[in-house]
Amino acid sequence: MLNHIRIILCQPTHPGNIGATARAMKNMGLSRLTLVAPENYPHAEATSRASGADDILANAKVVNTFEEAISDCQWLLGTSARSREFPWPQLTPKEAADKAISLSASGQEVGFIFGQERAGLTNEQLQRCDFHLCIPTHPGYSSLNLAAAVQVITYEIYQSFLANNEMELPVTQFAEKATMEEVTGLLAHFETTAIQVGFMDPHHRKKLMPRLKRLFSKAQLEQDEINILRGFLKQVTRIQS
Repeated sequence: MLNHIRIILCQPTHPGNIGATARAMKNMGLSRLTLVAPENYPHAEATSRASGADDILANAKVVNTFEEAISDCQWLLGTSARSREFPWPQLTPKEAADKAISLSASGQEVGFIFGQERAGLTNEQLQRCDFHLCIPTHPGYSSLNLAAAVQVITYEIYQSFLANNEMELPVTQFAEKATMEEVTGLLAHFETTAIQVGFMDPHHRKKLMPRLKRLFSKAQLEQDEINILRGFLKQVTRIQS
């Protein structure tokens, strides 16, 4: 199960946090780390803070864009301490971990997304996620260090993994959910068609597209459903032309 779960750090600025993240992951049986445009990596401090989790760093996938990092994921869980304009389905760390273990048990790819130390995830990045999760903290000081946040989430993932093994729960079979790359293609196709048929003003797309992203996220589209919707959009375009 754990091999289908990855930790994705977006634009991390401090190499020590990357190393500490690798250590937290290895403590909890996770091995797949993705770094999106790290500011200062590789770095000696990352290796030092990894404290023996050098293999996690050595095998870390480094990419330039968020799209590259998530393209083959089927489920995304984004961490955020702030409420956003468009509310998204919210999970606690334990609920997120249980869901990730259940999904990964059926071979589906799950990504936990962590934002930059200073600003966290952008609205655009969070809108790509299926669920948001927030680590409960004392209201007097809610800011968590990046690596500390990763440690909390990976701990919950490992506890859920242990509980599933001890209880010998049957593996739940899920339909093949579309990847993020496939959903992105559908959104782009819908946007182009909506403009072409006059449903959407190309100069005022700010509200509609985020709402569509949320709709598709709630629907948890399968690959066959993506194909049906894109086929429908193609037919609409043919009729319009």
